[in-house]
Amino acid sequence: MADFRKCIPLIAVVALLLGMASMASAQSPLSCAVNQGVSTQVRAEGLAELVGDIVINCTGGTVTASGAAMPQVNVQVFLNTNVTSKITGTVNGSSLTEALLTIDDPSVANQKVCVTNTSVLTTCSDNGTGAGGGQTVAGASSYVTPTVQSNIFQGILTSANSLLFQGVPVDPPGSTGTLTIRITNVRANANQLGVSSATLIPSEIIMFITVTPNESLPVANPTQQVAAVQQGLNTLAITKSALNPGATTPLQLFQCTAVSSGDLALATNPAATGAADNLEIKLTEGFNTAFRVRGGSSPTDTTFVAATPNLPKLYPLPLGGPFESGFYNPALFSGSGNQGGIGLATQGTRLIVKFSGIPAGIVIFAGTSQVPNSGTNGSSAAVTAGLVSGVDANGAGAYGAVTPTAAGVSTSTAAINMAPLTVTAGAAAATYEILSADPNNTDQLVVGFVITYVPNTANNLPGIGTATVGASFAPTSTVTTANSSAPVPRFFDESATNNKTAFVVQACSTNILFPFVTNQAGFDTGVAISNTSADPFGTVTAAGTCILNYYGVTTGGGAAPAAQTTASVAAGSTLVFTLSSGGTGVQATPGFQGYMIAQCAFRYAHGYAFISDVGAQKLAEGYLAINLDLPFFTVGFSRTNNLGEVQGN
Repeated sequence: MADFRKCIPLIAVVALLLGMASMASAQSPLSCAVNQGVSTQVRAEGLAELVGDIVINCTGGTVTASGAAMPQVNVQVFLNTNVTSKITGTVNGSSLTEALLTIDDPSVANQKVCVTNTSVLTTCSDNGTGAGGGQTVAGASSYVTPTVQSNIFQGILTSANSLLFQGVPVDPPGSTGTLTIRITNVRANANQLGVSSATLIPSEIIMFITVTPNESLPVANPTQQVAAVQQGLNTLAITKSALNPGATTPLQLFQCTAVSSGDLALATNPAATGAADNLEIKLTEGFNTAFRVRGGSSPTDTTFVAATPNLPKLYPLPLGGPFESGFYNPALFSGSGNQGGIGLATQGTRLIVKFSGIPAGIVIFAGTSQVPNSGTNGSSAAVTAGLVSGVDANGAGAYGAVTPTAAGVSTSTAAINMAPLTVTAGAAAATYEILSADPNNTDQLVVGFVITYVPNTANNLPGIGTATVGASFAPTSTVTTANSSAPVPRFFDESATNNKTAFVVQACSTNILFPFVTNQAGFDTGVAISNTSADPFGTVTAAGTCILNYYGVTTGGGAAPAAQTTASVAAGSTLVFTLSSGGTGVQATPGFQGYMIAQCAFRYAHGYAFISDVGAQKLAEGYLAINLDLPFFTVGFSRTNNLGEVQGN
């Protein structure tokens, strides 16, 4: 008994210590950390890129008693670039945005907004249920069941780079769960930061979080990377042309000759069939998720019905992706204007192909979808796109599929549909919207064009000139801050940066060098120039004059004769003359010795010279004149930069 009495004080001490330990455990302070900052890849061209979510997890603290008011905090985030989330309305002088703060990732059925689309900006004073926030037991969270507590809050734009979530009630989870706070639908101007040129490390979009009062939501690591900025669209590549399958030079067109009979028919009849695209342009994404669909079952679907139980709680979007839209629940928000479209992108990724410097008389048709060369890394067609109708010059506007007017073939002899583009002041554009993409591989979109015209040299049509082409993400915009009407996403126009020569319309000409001609010392030179555009190969015939340019001297050291223009040389005929006597339509140039260059206003001219003493009594020699133009399919030096023929070069 004495030994037992001695143990009583010891037992009391142990019980006291255990009780204190239990109390300390139950009343551990609230602790919060951003331990799931979600970084994503964004396009350097983007002015309104959706950055990764910030997820704050909190444990501990004292659960708010049932019926008692929850503590409220103001959560403010700052970016190192402009915030460009869509402005959905103005309340009491403050701009509401589509950026949202959510608590405990509520399921679609349990999402409740702290309503701010009223005339006066207010906060939501919610009471605790005694369950605390973030309980792991289904339905135990104060924010989820019953749905009387607000769990979704709109961000207020406080400066160009800052958002404020005002009056957010915080119910600590206590010792049995984790309170989850998510910040989503934040868009940023990635183009403002650009791509790092000094290193291979991408530029970063950084988010900094502040909370007041801090003790009600103490965030341990408030600075997080939410996006890596990378080039979204590689330089466009011209992959095919009718006259240059290797695409090593631009498409070469001639004023007097149609590209093909099928293309010629298309120039006068938009519903003609049989044309082949003669210019194909490849657009390759810079990283695997640069091409994105809007979300939903089609580009115009704004319901995004969540038909599968495996969807994330916050994103009632169909499985697949990637998406341009963020957190969007059409039943969650109400109100006029943008308030009902929070999180909904204006469109999927669009790509605009811009032609400029188009000569007069040129007609351009665009494929209404991708050609079979499209795909993932050039293989299977994982990427699909549609030509969009009714868009403005920047590629903005509601989605509408272009109705094709003609059927043709692509370079792989597969059927494609085409429609004409409007050419205004030498410019035309085709805007495509991504309809499907492969987020696991690099997609390559190939789109085809028919460049055609009706030859009319008498009226100088088509005009002589060079057209260029460039591409950019679309819609392009100059709006670099948050806005209520600018499309999301939107992009800086980089079509001028990757601009390339698309096609060249040249005059029908042949330039021929006669390296030595003479009418001195008893010799004379006969010259023949043949117009060989008449042939059995279906070549479009053309007639034209030749300008004869003389370089050398006349007898006694006089100047070379002035240049002269011959009579027209018909297709299938030959112009024949001598220096001493001239010929049909050519004046004599007696006493001249040197070289001569003939500039003939038709293609496929060939020349021959014959030098002899008068009557060819003692000495005679003939030679083929040299064609100064570049042979077809040959890359190298060309004095004239015109295409010619291999023969005689």
